[in-house]
Amino acid sequence: STGEVMGISHTFGDAFARASLSAGTILPESGTVYISVNDNDKLNAIPIARDFYELDFNITASSGTARELRRNGIPAESVFKVGEGRPNVVDGIKNGEIHLVINTPLGKQSRFDEEAIGRATIQKGIPVITTLSGAQAAVRAIRSKRKLTVKALQEYHL
Repeated sequence: STGEVMGISHTFGDAFARASLSAGTILPESGTVYISVNDNDKLNAIPIARDFYELDFNITASSGTARELRRNGIPAESVFKVGEGRPNVVDGIKNGEIHLVINTPLGKQSRFDEEAIGRATIQKGIPVITTLSGAQAAVRAIRSKRKLTVKALQEYHL
């Protein structure tokens, strides 16, 4: 999209939630998040996955990511990638079982999965986050979204 939106608030999470809503991205407040991160991102994804778990989200993940999450005390169900078998992540998206995707692809096979995931999420209106910083911002926004209130712009600049 080439449009611009603004989210203004006293906290980053609030501002990100408002900007997301303005851009037409509705972050879920519950449900299942699918996480598939490249090897370089696995350790840094653990606190993000823990945050989603603490927000009562179910966690599904690619086999390598699920293994790392479980090793660190986060319950995660393993789901096939697109080329690994069925049912896979795209089946879960199409069946309404996945409500948010965090995917940090790296490499040729990951790009194939990214394209298939992208097509399915667009069709179902499911948000996709492709960076860990974006995933952390989404966690903060979901926490804030639970208590969003509307204010006039002037109320922020008194």
